[in-house]
Amino acid sequence: MPKVKSPFSLEHKWSVNWTRIPSSIRIDPRVMTHTEREAKALRSLASVGLISRKQLVEVFGLSIGLINSMEKTHKLIPHTFIRNKEKGIRVYTLGIKGAMAIGLDNYEKNYWVRYLREDILKRLIFFQAYQHVSNLEILPTPSPFIGAIQNNDTLIYVYVMKGNPSDLMRYLRWERKEHHRLILVVEHLNELKALELYLENLRVRILLERDLISSRHSNTSKENVFYRYEDGRLIR
Repeated sequence: MPKVKSPFSLEHKWSVNWTRIPSSIRIDPRVMTHTEREAKALRSLASVGLISRKQLVEVFGLSIGLINSMEKTHKLIPHTFIRNKEKGIRVYTLGIKGAMAIGLDNYEKNYWVRYLREDILKRLIFFQAYQHVSNLEILPTPSPFIGAIQNNDTLIYVYVMKGNPSDLMRYLRWERKEHHRLILVVEHLNELKALELYLENLRVRILLERDLISSRHSNTSKENVFYRYEDGRLIR
């Protein structure tokens, strides 16, 4: 099967126009969330760091009107992520009022300016994957993972492979525990070659980027979008 370039591929030319919060900004301390969907979206954004406007609509069910209101009230900070010098997509990071609304007490202004293009792509892909389990909660995780998904008492750590996977290799070599469960998202299955020695003994599910893009418009179900490693090969 020929390789199909993902819309999130590093082979595209990416640039970003960041919005910065001035240090002198004054924020009205009064804040509230209007719906549980809004609160869940803000909690998830606090855990992951960045999301697209389209994902706020499709994954969390927020209306365009509500998103615009959240932007105006500094719950969301808008930015533009540009692919191949074309029209950019609207992405958001967590604003000061968004952090206040969910009781986050360690908010850092302009935390997003240290994100590289790989970091942005990983977060967008994370939410593409999360739409298949969006009834579950997202929790923050340390590097190299983008976030964790809580399924009852189990945490499932999500790793998105973009660029050099040495951080994941270090985790698998030195930090992995037997009870850890992982989701790995890759653009192409051959990217897993370097991990083959670990996969047989790993509680892991694999996602392909192309399935995350196409499954919303095809018959691919939540159940069969995942691959697993069994008897030395990947199967659905």
